[in-house]
Amino acid sequence: MAYCTITDIESLCQLTGGVFDGTTKPTLTQATSFMDLISSEINTVILSAGYVLPIVGTDALNLLKLANAYGAASLARQAQSQMGNPDINAHIADLWAKYQDILNTIRTVSGALGDQTKTSGIPRSLWTSYATDGSDENVSDSSPFVRRDTKF
Repeated sequence: MAYCTITDIESLCQLTGGVFDGTTKPTLTQATSFMDLISSEINTVILSAGYVLPIVGTDALNLLKLANAYGAASLARQAQSQMGNPDINAHIADLWAKYQDILNTIRTVSGALGDQTKTSGIPRSLWTSYATDGSDENVSDSSPFVRRDTKF
């Protein structure tokens, strides 16, 4: 489910007619698809940052609405762009940069989604690193787990 509405995207896209429909580039169906694709990416970032879905806080939802609208509007502007037009290209880049900034905030800033519940006890990675697990990289416990003389 998307965090924004098609109206949010339309307002950022600076459409000539003001709205997406079956004849615009992109069409309403394509713009809705962009909105859903971006929402899926946002959910992936949220989960990888350790938060629990669904998001329920008003402030967090407003932030995600903005991110969803920026990302989807950037894709829609790309679909309608006249390549080589520096104004449109700058607008696309600006929308995408704002979208990426919000994603980076979710990834890196503790509490970026307010009091949204975070998972506990689940590692973000199954791989360990000497830098993160505190072990000494020069010491290895190379003894076998089960030896021949082990009696069961």
